[in-house]
Amino acid sequence: MNDVEFVTYSELTEDDKMIVNSYFEDELFPILTPLAIDNVHPFPNLINRSLALAIILDDPDTEQVEEKVCVIQLPNNISRFYSIGSNGDYRFILLEEIIRQMLTSFSPE
Repeated sequence: MNDVEFVTYSELTEDDKMIVNSYFEDELFPILTPLAIDNVHPFPNLINRSLALAIILDDPDTEQVEEKVCVIQLPNNISRFYSIGSNGDYRFILLEEIIRQMLTSFSPE
């Protein structure tokens, strides 16, 4: 019997994490653009019926008083569900879960 299962990043095996990380680096990261929201950058226009992630940025090395916020709009042409594995079961991880795990990729080093 084929089961359908939604998993979080922490539930992935190390091999699955490598596959998901590669998917992010090769397919997602190049097409995602964080958009800052602050006094200088008003809230951006977003595409109707699209998913966007609002992210509060925190820098523990500074004593910032104001929270920094950005938005990452997810492209409509990419499935929200990423299929993992090929053992006959249907295992999926949400696109936003992948991006959440890889947020440090958007930070300048």
